[in-house]
Amino acid sequence: MRSDHFDNVEPVAASMPGAEGAFIQWLVAEDHGAEGFYMRRIIVKQGCAVPDHAHPEEHQIFVLTGKGTAYCEGSEGEMSPGRFLHVPGGKTHQFVNQGEEDLTFICCINKVKK
Repeated sequence: MRSDHFDNVEPVAASMPGAEGAFIQWLVAEDHGAEGFYMRRIIVKQGCAVPDHAHPEEHQIFVLTGKGTAYCEGSEGEMSPGRFLHVPGGKTHQFVNQGEEDLTFICCINKVKK
């Protein structure tokens, strides 16, 4: 079992080009014993975004703070506290902070089998 507080997890800068101001906290991942899916807390600073990208993992998102928009291949979803979104795997998507504070959300992704 893993039990902790997100304040104890170091945010890691997102590594993709154009993601300056975006950070990931790996709350539950493979090195914590997770076998099927991972839980992350994403932080997108004011005026920043996670740029267009695609990968095999689907996302299940629950917004904690801030205001923004999620874009996914021609559709968009509001990002505000209490809202949730599902982004299918393989679809091009991005997350844009359009508020006055950090946009933060829990993002669960499935583990891709190798």
